[in-house]
Amino acid sequence: MRRYIVFAISLIMLLGSITTVIATQNIQNYNLRGYADATQTSDLPYRIPRLGVNADLFQYDADDLSQHIEWMQDANINWIRQFIYWDEFEPEQGVYQWQDLDLIMLAIEDYPQMQLIPVIMNSPAWARDSDILTAPPTDPQSIRPFLQAFAERYGEAIDYYQIWDEPNLDDAWGLENPRPAEYTALLSESYRAIHGADAYATVIL
Repeated sequence: MRRYIVFAISLIMLLGSITTVIATQNIQNYNLRGYADATQTSDLPYRIPRLGVNADLFQYDADDLSQHIEWMQDANINWIRQFIYWDEFEPEQGVYQWQDLDLIMLAIEDYPQMQLIPVIMNSPAWARDSDILTAPPTDPQSIRPFLQAFAERYGEAIDYYQIWDEPNLDDAWGLENPRPAEYTALLSESYRAIHGADAYATVIL
């Protein structure tokens, strides 16, 4: 008799588990109605390349650079997020050093599906009062000539520009408390400078 009771209880628990699984599946199907499961099909109606990577392409010589870009292509990477340190490109006001980036842009030309996203960072000493590299320029307008020259030079190959990295953190804002109004001013001046040379560019943050 005891065995029958245990069997009956086990059967009830099994049926309850099956019911729970079916109910959960039905809820999931309802919540996901209209969505295609990307793990089950590659034939999706709306596909844009989303895979990107943070990279420091400046560390490679010409041969290694091409090899690493080819490996990125093999991995189906479309976006390369690369820091552009303003203080290194314009150590003296009005004197630009493009040669290293020219080599990178030349290498990327062979991989048209790759898009470089420059992340503009670090004020040169002449543009800031702080001793900290990551401090924003004292006058946000001082970044305009550099960005306009940058966009004029690379605008045909670059569509997206990021202005500063993590300005909401103090270590990326000259070890000062982040100030949204100051970043907004910097972003506004950067937008005007870039669009002055490339009207179709997208400025991201």
